[in-house]
Amino acid sequence: MDEFARCASLLASPGTEPFLRAQADGWLTAFRSEPAAWAAALGVLHGAAGSAPPEVRLQAASLLAWKAKRQLSQLQPLERQAELAEALVALVAAPASQGQLEDAAARCLCVALANLAIHCSAWTRPLDTLGPRLSQERMLVFLTLLPQECEDAAAAAQSASAEQGWALKARAHEWSPEVAAWLHSVHSSAGSGGTSGPTRSRGGHAAAAAGAGEALTLAVLRCFAAWVKWGCLQYVEPRHAAYFGGVAGELLFADDAARGQPFNPVLLPAAVDAATEIIEHAPEELQPLLLQLAGVLPARAAALHSSGAPGAKEAAEELCHVFALFCSTHCELCAAAGPQGEALRQGLLQLLSLPLSPDNDAGGAALPAVGALSDLLEHLVARHRGQDGSEAEEGSSGVRPMGTEARQAFAAAALDVLLVQLQPYPDAFQGPSAELGSGMAAVERYVHSPEGVPDALRNEAALVVDFIAELLGADAVMRRLVAHAEGAAARHGGRGAPAALAALDVCLLLAEGMGSMLESCCAERAAQDPPPEWLQGLLRLYALAPDAPAGCEQGSGTAPPTPAQLLTILHTDLLSSFAALGHLIMPLLLQAAQQQQQQALQQMVLSHALCALSACPRTRDVGPGSTEDVVERAAAALRTLCSSATTSGAPTPPALLAGVQQAMALLQAPVWHQHSQYQDAQCQLVTGLVHALHGIPPGDAALRTAAEAAVQQAIFAPLAAALQELAVLGADVAGPGSGPHAPAPLAVAVQQRAALWRLHAALRQLQALLNGLESYALYEGASDSESCAGVAGSGGMAGQEVATGVAAAAVSVVLACWPQLAEVCAWRCGGAPLAPAGGRATLQRELYAEVAQCLSSCIGLDAEAFRRVLPTFADTAAACFFLPGAAVLHRPLIQAIEAFGAQPPYQQPLLGTVASILGAPAARQLAALRGGDADPEAAQALLSLLGCCLRQACHWRQVTAAAELERVLQLGLPLAVANAACHHKDTSHQAVGTLSALLALVLERGSPLHGALLGFAAQRGAALLEGLLLALLSLNSGSHLPKVVSLMSDAALLAATLAQAQLQQQGGAAAAAASSPEALCSAAGSQVAAWLEAVRTSVPASGILPEEATAALLQHWDWQPCLQHAALQLAARQQPQRSAGNGNAANGAELRRAMQRSVRQLADFIRRGGGSLSSPALVAA
Repeated sequence: MDEFARCASLLASPGTEPFLRAQADGWLTAFRSEPAAWAAALGVLHGAAGSAPPEVRLQAASLLAWKAKRQLSQLQPLERQAELAEALVALVAAPASQGQLEDAAARCLCVALANLAIHCSAWTRPLDTLGPRLSQERMLVFLTLLPQECEDAAAAAQSASAEQGWALKARAHEWSPEVAAWLHSVHSSAGSGGTSGPTRSRGGHAAAAAGAGEALTLAVLRCFAAWVKWGCLQYVEPRHAAYFGGVAGELLFADDAARGQPFNPVLLPAAVDAATEIIEHAPEELQPLLLQLAGVLPARAAALHSSGAPGAKEAAEELCHVFALFCSTHCELCAAAGPQGEALRQGLLQLLSLPLSPDNDAGGAALPAVGALSDLLEHLVARHRGQDGSEAEEGSSGVRPMGTEARQAFAAAALDVLLVQLQPYPDAFQGPSAELGSGMAAVERYVHSPEGVPDALRNEAALVVDFIAELLGADAVMRRLVAHAEGAAARHGGRGAPAALAALDVCLLLAEGMGSMLESCCAERAAQDPPPEWLQGLLRLYALAPDAPAGCEQGSGTAPPTPAQLLTILHTDLLSSFAALGHLIMPLLLQAAQQQQQQALQQMVLSHALCALSACPRTRDVGPGSTEDVVERAAAALRTLCSSATTSGAPTPPALLAGVQQAMALLQAPVWHQHSQYQDAQCQLVTGLVHALHGIPPGDAALRTAAEAAVQQAIFAPLAAALQELAVLGADVAGPGSGPHAPAPLAVAVQQRAALWRLHAALRQLQALLNGLESYALYEGASDSESCAGVAGSGGMAGQEVATGVAAAAVSVVLACWPQLAEVCAWRCGGAPLAPAGGRATLQRELYAEVAQCLSSCIGLDAEAFRRVLPTFADTAAACFFLPGAAVLHRPLIQAIEAFGAQPPYQQPLLGTVASILGAPAARQLAALRGGDADPEAAQALLSLLGCCLRQACHWRQVTAAAELERVLQLGLPLAVANAACHHKDTSHQAVGTLSALLALVLERGSPLHGALLGFAAQRGAALLEGLLLALLSLNSGSHLPKVVSLMSDAALLAATLAQAQLQQQGGAAAAAASSPEALCSAAGSQVAAWLEAVRTSVPASGILPEEATAALLQHWDWQPCLQHAALQLAARQQPQRSAGNGNAANGAELRRAMQRSVRQLADFIRRGGGSLSSPALVAA
């Protein structure tokens, strides 16, 4: 006890040295699991008043709470647990004169008492014991903690035994009526005891709360809410539930005269929590009370919101949450016909209309209303779909739903409110501009919420407007959007007025939210149908957009920009809407022969995108680091412009290609290049360029030359420059370093790191090019008729010749740069090692990922060209495989095996590379038991590589590298077996799949290595069975039981195949028996028994399981159905007629079911034993 007190004091003292604090913390952590900790903690708490400091007493109370929750089983027999309960009750009930505990320590002891009440069967009536002895305050603390501890205990028990979890819940439900009655008695006896509801003679419950005192009311409400949250409301008498529902409802409306506020800041949060829990769990008897409460909440929230009192808006937001929850959980009532449903819907719209504050980026009081509106509209849409225009039928709750006209009227009213609430604030068009100077630091993505935009509300708008569009129709919604935008422009003096810009912005935002609805409309229309009405409406919205800001080419000037020169949220939403809808708009315009409108729209998107990519001044809302970054939207819009033109069959116009080339040049300017987040935007532009290449008309030499120049300038040149920079830095390091001008090592490391990140950016752009070209090649490589079936015209594939030339050039660039890239993969440059720098592991991972993707695309585009670098690539992959992130090189290595493995000249080097990787020391560490858990990425890469070799070898009919293949098998089998038991799910699944591929290869009769592989399998069959056993013992066994059944079947077939070969070698009567299912089953059983005997020895020797547990498992492992099925398969191959006419043979389907049943029984046996690799319970099971 003295050591415990000393360590607790050291840990709590602010003056303790760090190393002493760490020692004390380590000792306390280790000591708390010891059985002696019970007595030590109780000794500290039972000491004389003041003998131990408060922090030591708190540490002792915390220890008891921890042990009571997790290690109560240490106290045996049960009488010791009852004694502990008595000791804790005495401590919690001690009066001040006898050393009353501090509140924090008493709370910890209440946690311990709660767990004793839950788990100690010897303590039969804990509430009766505690009620007379604890003070009212401490009893409330205990009762508030009890349901929370019940929930934790039930969750822990549920994972082991569902029956035990339900038993704990049932015990808590038995306590809940008693608890509710006591809480009602305590609170009502302290107050006036009124019983009026929230809409009747308001003041009854409020007076009771006032008489009871804030502290007591707060404690009682929190306690009742905790029990309701635990799901006990249905077990409480309705009068008690109604009482607390009334108290919570009254307190939502109570003011605080003493503080001069229109709400009670102390009691309101507790009332909101209680009302929320009651709404979520309310039985049918409480629905009238809740409906009355919901009917008056919107007016109360609106009054608070407009009161101007400190904290009133936050209080209104809390009330909005309560009302929104009611609407979300009672959608059928809100969607009902009649005055009651109408009042609820109008209340929802009233809350949605509450004014927004620019300084509240969380959405304010209107945000919960948007969520409830979404739920209600979803309910209305479901009704709309189910009725198909028929009359409304009575709902499941007995209320009559509103009809079609009422639904559409509500949807239109909601749309009108959204058009006002989602508009940008005035600051969005007049706020300060973002600095774009070269000294501006990069901003972490998505941490800045725009000051000029109600961002939280706008994020919820897409789903809401989609529901509205389904109720009203896309054409009707678009008409309302156009009327709103054009009306604002007419009222405010033109389209350039800030109010008109804000109205247009919200219309574009909502039009983008209709994307899925518009896409469905396009999918349902026929090619000969006229253009939809919504298309013209959308074009009218785009026509209202102001011209691109002037002066973008000059960048920033000395004079402050005028609003007309600023890039704002409108430009972001304009580009974003086209990025989302352009693939629908452009084909429709092409089909309608509206070439002039198509060109005008293309020019508008181009001009706005180029302004966004220039140094044009912009507001902070759309600047670097904002969630509405206009640069990224511009790149996405240009990509959509190129793809929509190409896929619709329109040839690539020279202006579009020139615009993409200019955009790529702008984005590589220093003002953007320093921001790493714009690499995604660069890749978007590269993808757009690939689409443009495929739209170049045949024979257009000028356009082809321009496209190839764009690729060279924007993609190939940066890669060459980055590699050249690295070569120069490497030469500086490798050269004489003693000169007076030799750079310092730290400076060299910083320069190399910057150069490597530039190389990464260049490789990423090159990969975007290769990936786009490869995607087109896959479609074009099918059949021209199939690949072009959905394209209007043949223009989509017109640029195939140009794209093929660019693809060949890109592959040539990668292969020409490979020697330097290989040196970078080895973390060398110019013959010298790269200097260490901060963040090296991250940089290596990023570089390896890009190199691997580029090489994979090269193999996919031109495998023949890749041949010349295949030897050096294989050597590099083997040498670098276990560097941080380099395991990703297994992907191009797998592609190389798939492309060249069937050709005898390449089998030996490829398999030799795989064998050298599998034989590396790091790979051998991963081949230890569950070694893949230490490095799942590398383990999965090795298993994928091994599985690829095995699957490909099944198809090889010429094998010149038998020795290398056998070495791969010898090295790979332990890796797959050991990782079948991994806790990491993907790794264990990969290991089981590799074992399956190995058995498939061994059983492949067409392989020239069939005989040699059977010999290997006969020697290593025990290892295969050990892998099966570990797969069943892994934490993920439930998800791959079907694969284990298949593996068992293959293993039994392997045993039967070996037995058949042995019988045939013996000749005579034994050879004749080789075609008998009974003889084959018996011989195969002997083979499996020999393997299992080896497993019985090897598993305990490796420490996986004790010998007794291993024997118990193997005894329950029934192989007979698998062996019978395998014997029937082999006999059927030799004598199919006899097998078909054998009426005594077991049915194959029945045997397969028996195999599955056998594996399930073994898995259940393991689960009953605890599912642990070392659980002694496996023996007892």
